Amino acid sequence: MRPPRDSVLRQHETARPGWVIFPKWEAGASTRFTPRSQAQTFMFLAQNAFNYSHLGADGFRVGAALIDQTACYDFRYSQLHEAIAAFDRLASNPHPA
Repeated sequence: MRPPRDSVLRQHETARPGWVIFPKWEAGASTRFTPRSQAQTFMFLAQNAFNYSHLGADGFRVGAALIDQTACYDFRYSQLHEAIAAFDRLASNPHPA
């Protein structure tokens, strides 16, 4: 399977992260983004990164740079079509909460 031509032509473009999102499916849950603090998000990522302790100061700097440039959210949903629509809205409006 070949990638789309446009993807190949744009392969050298860089992308910047906009969000760190922790999704969770819950039966019957309403679809929602809930803001999460940057400090809480950083700690969760550090605790769950398998190589964070091996990277030392470099790991801290990379993690801090990621968190500094992103909005952080928990995301709950129960219906996939609602989740897809929520992420489409997020792409159009970067601050959903």
